[in-house]
Amino acid sequence: MTWVQQRWLIFCIASGVFASVMSTSMLAIAFPDLVQFFSISYETLQYRNILFFTFFAVGLPFFGKITDRIGARPMYLTGLSLFVLSCLMCSVMTRWYGFLFFQSTQAVADAMIVPAIVTLIRHHFPDERVGWAFGWFSATLSLATIVGPATGGLILKFYEWHALFLVLAFCALISLTLGWIRIPAHHARENPSEDASIPWISSLSLLAGIIFLQMFLLESDNIVMLVTALLALGGFCYGEARHTPLLPGGFYRNARFLNACIRVFLIFMVINTVSLYGPGYLRDVHHWPTDRIGWVILVESAIGMLLANLAGRAADRYPLLAMGGGMGMSLFGIGLLLWSAFGIGSIWIFLLIYLIIGIGHTLTMPAQNKIALLSVSRRQTGNYMGLFQMIQFITGAFAAGVFGSRVEAGGAGKIDLLGFRWTMWICVGLLVGAFVTVLVDRYLSKRRTDQSDATALAVDKSVEGEG
Repeated sequence: MTWVQQRWLIFCIASGVFASVMSTSMLAIAFPDLVQFFSISYETLQYRNILFFTFFAVGLPFFGKITDRIGARPMYLTGLSLFVLSCLMCSVMTRWYGFLFFQSTQAVADAMIVPAIVTLIRHHFPDERVGWAFGWFSATLSLATIVGPATGGLILKFYEWHALFLVLAFCALISLTLGWIRIPAHHARENPSEDASIPWISSLSLLAGIIFLQMFLLESDNIVMLVTALLALGGFCYGEARHTPLLPGGFYRNARFLNACIRVFLIFMVINTVSLYGPGYLRDVHHWPTDRIGWVILVESAIGMLLANLAGRAADRYPLLAMGGGMGMSLFGIGLLLWSAFGIGSIWIFLLIYLIIGIGHTLTMPAQNKIALLSVSRRQTGNYMGLFQMIQFITGAFAAGVFGSRVEAGGAGKIDLLGFRWTMWICVGLLVGAFVTVLVDRYLSKRRTDQSDATALAVDKSVEGEG
């Protein structure tokens, strides 16, 4: 492919999650409006986050496994079609439970799209350009997060929250059209002899287990939720051992992939916590209007788009250095956000905070994705990366379940300053843990290099002996 064709293809592929990313940032600003419209508490609102992120996360390895069998392009187009339908239904909902149902449907659609995108990148770009492709993929996502908060803030200023979903459906329809026209077809299956069974038992058991576990974390005195979660997780273990497994076989022996999974969980716990509660913190504690919040958050996305190409190139050349430097910037930004919770409310401080966090995320993500992607076999890309992305996005449900009731001021539907402060301290600890995994990755890389050198030396000695 030519230089122009490569950029056009990665833009078309990445546009599949454009509306989804917009949805996350738009609804984060609209959370207080949802609380008021449906007459619920901020804690009850977290059931939306729990269901959305759990359906999305558990669906990733499930649809990743199916993507490896039927092909990435059909899965991509099906997911986008379902996304358009679910957004249109959300736009007309007036009942809380109906809204929850179609938000869960939207999450299923997202779970179809994401592993298909990663598989398309693996199939259409060489290994030495994977970091570059993920860099431009991140740029497209940054563009979505630029458009999302600003657009969402303006819409909420003049219209009700229902209008958000009409905009999302329109954007997804454009992505669907681009994908149908521009993304080339690829052979459907890398391994035609693979068993075509679908892991229903494991998937449904894991889905139920995580949902009930999050409900227990949200209502810590409800022992029934905990028992149900443990039974469902037991069903997942049974499905993995006795029926078609959801998880890729032998993944626990891939040390580098496991380390990447731990790291992405820690990093995205922080990212999702700030995304979920940062806008509400600015509205409820600092009393900012929605349009100002949208423009401040826009800074994070703008810097992500501007630096995406540089971050992708850094990921191809120095992945561990780029990832470590990015996490250092994120830690500094979270530290400043914690400092703001002690009475600092200047708009310039928050502009600096979101600028620094944006630089950190932009540097970290392409390197993180490349390390995980190249640690697995090409024929199991969808299944492995579905698992990786499940761990990445299940943090949204954990962030909602763990922190939802703790950031709220006594069930009043508003963010509590002290609760937000403690949440930021926990985020600092999570990022420090993520730094440790970079050191582990460096050790694993060095050990693999030493083993390769030893193998090469043994071969040379064998050849000399034969000579």
